[in-house]
Amino acid sequence: MTTEVYERGIDAAAPVGKTRRVLLAPIGWYTRYMLRSYAQNVFIITSGLIIIGLSIELARTVPRAFAGESDAQGFWLFFQFLAHAGLRTIDFFTRLLPLGCFLGVLASEVGHTLSRERVMIWNSGRSPVQCLMPVLIFAAAVGALQYTMEAYVRPATVQMQAAKWMGVFAKPYDRSQVTSRYWLSGGADLVQAKIEYGPPLTLHEVMIYRHDREGKLSELISAQRATVEGNSLRWRLYGGNRWPVESSISSSASGSDATPRPEPSPRPEAPSQASAAPEIVDLDIDPLWLSNYRVHASVLSQDVLGSLADATGGRYQAANYRTWLYYRYAQWFYPGGMALLACSLALLLLSQQVRLEAVLAIGALGYMGHVAQRVCLTLGENGDIPPLAAGWFAPAFVLSVSGLAILATMLPRLRAQRRARGHARAPI
Repeated sequence: MTTEVYERGIDAAAPVGKTRRVLLAPIGWYTRYMLRSYAQNVFIITSGLIIIGLSIELARTVPRAFAGESDAQGFWLFFQFLAHAGLRTIDFFTRLLPLGCFLGVLASEVGHTLSRERVMIWNSGRSPVQCLMPVLIFAAAVGALQYTMEAYVRPATVQMQAAKWMGVFAKPYDRSQVTSRYWLSGGADLVQAKIEYGPPLTLHEVMIYRHDREGKLSELISAQRATVEGNSLRWRLYGGNRWPVESSISSSASGSDATPRPEPSPRPEAPSQASAAPEIVDLDIDPLWLSNYRVHASVLSQDVLGSLADATGGRYQAANYRTWLYYRYAQWFYPGGMALLACSLALLLLSQQVRLEAVLAIGALGYMGHVAQRVCLTLGENGDIPPLAAGWFAPAFVLSVSGLAILATMLPRLRAQRRARGHARAPI
């Protein structure tokens, strides 16, 4: 009787062929009850994951602080640890919320089945689609939260950590210090300089290696410093010198058939042209990109990430920024998709009893969705797959599997209702 009513959604007291019609109540008792259960379990599981990650982080940070890397002492050192832990908690929360949504909703659904509440709800005539209302509301809420955290809150906390020299973001993302010398690609030119992020953005101890259309070294330009002219690609050099380079600087031994290769020679003692006044040169180096040099795309503010993702002309590898831009847009759907995946698979595989193999299968599919997101991001950053596919593959995967699971759950009920309608129309 229970299995038949469960599959058909037919009231046991109703005449054969007549179904009980249960109207959808978006904010009814069942929806409120399940939303509270989802929120509680997601909060508990996500907090546990954050505690694990934070413990590993502090285990590396505390010894360095006591070794003398921090200037704070006593109470201020303790306060610095609290501030660092709070900022890192926001960072961990943003990255772990989708996984916490999956595990939390799965825990709620397992408890729902173990307590026999699911059979009671379905015996009342509520269809599987109507049971999805709580998880859909929950998905919309966590999607908006995840996008806000990923696009605005997390970048702000990373900037605070870099400014206060806290944790892993201290030295690499600090914009207040003049860096060591870096090699930069400026179109066909190579530039070696120290970077002062400013504002204003300034290059120090500049050495420019200019190349002709054939890729051969044609000119060397040095300058004490260089500043950008507004947001253009024109740079003003101060204290610069020029050295023209012959078309063939060095070649292999005479008589060999090897192709001569230009090689930079040591600076001559007397430059061919000395420029006392500032000089303007064109370098294909984007000022906005250089201002955020060596900063990972995942922690850039939303407006900066959007500007860098729309770059043209091949000044830098924009696939990295486009991948993370699409990834942020996909966060409207990814955490909710993980929650919907757990709920839909539970409706299909944990309808009346909890079996270990079913729980493991659901966990494996959720883990595949989590790993797919990480793998696609890596491939998109390296330009191995299109940025659009890298950002949206994981949400599309979990939503597709969820849709198939919902369809498989509804098929027995639809067949039962069709049989019931056939019996009702049969002649007596």
